[in-house]
Amino acid sequence: MTSAICFALWCLAKNQDVQDMVLKEIESVVDCKDRALVYRDLQEMKYLEKVIKETLRLFPSVAVFGRKLNQDVQIDNYTLPKGSSVGIMAYSMHRDSKLYPEPEKFNPERFDLINLVQGRHPYQYIPFSAGPRNCIGQKFAMLAMKTILAKVVRCYKVLPSEGSDLKLKLDVVLKSCNGIVLKLEQRGAHI
Repeated sequence: MTSAICFALWCLAKNQDVQDMVLKEIESVVDCKDRALVYRDLQEMKYLEKVIKETLRLFPSVAVFGRKLNQDVQIDNYTLPKGSSVGIMAYSMHRDSKLYPEPEKFNPERFDLINLVQGRHPYQYIPFSAGPRNCIGQKFAMLAMKTILAKVVRCYKVLPSEGSDLKLKLDVVLKSCNGIVLKLEQRGAHI
């Protein structure tokens, strides 16, 4: 979850128009600048949720995961036999131009309801894995990420810094091997 938050902040720093929309949403949901966020507020932050989903599309925390087949699987003219181990590359799939137009572009609007209804396969987006062995903590993770990102964006303008280009490293969790370098500019006296 920590890497996802860092990647989201990096995406917001690189996309100031998106960050401005997140701030506008936060300000419209939270009526008083000094009021603490509550669960209901976070539930109303639909655009922030799209930002997180798009971040996880580009930078899935678990970029590759494995499964063992419990039955034969036919793909075109090839049969994967029962008992085979398969690797699922969420990172590559999420950046496939056949599935996502302009796959390298950060575009939270991909997750507008109208875009989701138009023929997206349910296993096309799998940042938390999929099926009966998916991440049991995904709802908690989403809530925690919303909380932290809303707090940061509410209090600080997130800006790119020199040396803020990412060099990704595929480990147990996808991360930047050169860190994520950002600048924070205080917005005002927020709690």
